[in-house]
This record gives sequence, structure tokens and C-alpha cells, in this order.
Amino acid sequence: MVTYHNAIDLYEYAAHAKLHNATVAASLPPSSLARLRALAGKRLFGIYGARRGVVDAEDEDSEWEVAMKPIAGRTIAERVLFLLSKVTTSSRPGELNLLFTSSAPFIGFSAISGLAAHDRRFEGVVEAGSMMVFEVFSRTDAKAGKPRKED
Repeated sequence: MVTYHNAIDLYEYAAHAKLHNATVAASLPPSSLARLRALAGKRLFGIYGARRGVVDAEDEDSEWEVAMKPIAGRTIAERVLFLLSKVTTSSRPGELNLLFTSSAPFIGFSAISGLAAHDRRFEGVVEAGSMMVFEVFSRTDAKAGKPRKED
């Protein structure tokens, strides 16, 4: 059944078919795929994102929704914070950390971090192979050693 509820599955199916099926690639108009992507992105953010401080009060999520919907994003944010804090406490400098996840934490993280409010591209479908990169840097002199926790 074709409904808004199935927008995510329909987009993923159409995008996969467009890549791997020459007949679909030739017959599926780009505007149809773009429309499916927009609906899937809206549905994904509706499930895993949270809207706060929006202009139209009807679009704003309740306090409960703001706490519960981006829970996957909160989980990955906690892990990222833990790994970044290890930079100042670890005895192994230059450590590389990799986290692998699905699109739900990406969308939830973009909602709670304010990325989605700043740029609407963070509200939509996460491209296959997407990544988040966090870089730790200091504005202090390298000769001074590691920054203090207060820095």
C-alpha cells in the first residue's frame, strides 16, 4: 500500500532500483525520486528528530517528544562525548575511534545538536556511506603540551 507511512521504504526501494536496474533508471523521472526522498526525509525526521522553537507553534514537538524522539541521537552523542573526553585523559595520543550506525542516530544527533535547525539538509534522508567527523584542536601553543581540562 502506498501511504506516507511507507515513504521511507518506498524511497529506499526506488533509489536502490534506480542504481541497480537499467529499466527503472530509464523510466523513473528524477522529480519522482526527489519527491519520494523529500517525503521520506520528512517522515524520518518526524520519527527520530525533534522540533523546538519553530515559528509555527503547531509544528513544535511536545516536551515528551523532544525528550523521546531523538533518543538514538542522544545515545550516539553520549558516546562521541566520551570518546572526545578521552583525548584529554588518554595516555595514547592520536587515537582513532570509529562508530558505525544507522540513520536514526544521525537524524537524532542533528536534531539535538541544532544542526537541523541551522541547515534543513540535516533533516532528511542520510545518504549511504555518510559520516560525521569530529576534530579536536587547540588554539594554545603546541609546546605548552596538552590543554588543561579548563581550556
